[in-house]
Amino acid sequence: MAMEAINKIKLSEDKAKALVEDAISKKKEILKEADKLSKDKYESIVKSANSEKNELIEEAIKSGEQEAAPIFESGKVEVQEILHIDEEKIVSAVELIKKKVVNINGNS
Repeated sequence: MAMEAINKIKLSEDKAKALVEDAISKKKEILKEADKLSKDKYESIVKSANSEKNELIEEAIKSGEQEAAPIFESGKVEVQEILHIDEEKIVSAVELIKKKVVNINGNS
């Protein structure tokens, strides 16, 4: 009877040891899977953030180009107008400026 009790205790200890080893093994698997899931989720978040960033950059560039286009066109028109000023008008303006400078300096 004592041997039978010892064998039952030994069997129970072996079962307990197997349960603990199984639990440790499952814990490792769960942690490994959790680590993989967290890395996958992190990569997904980074990819999504980069995609959103690129979309925002594209939108900002398009918006800037749309806003700048009329300004550039206006500038081009003004440059063309300046480039096509009649030579006589330029000479006349220079002469007026000379007269004003001489008059200011002459009255000093």
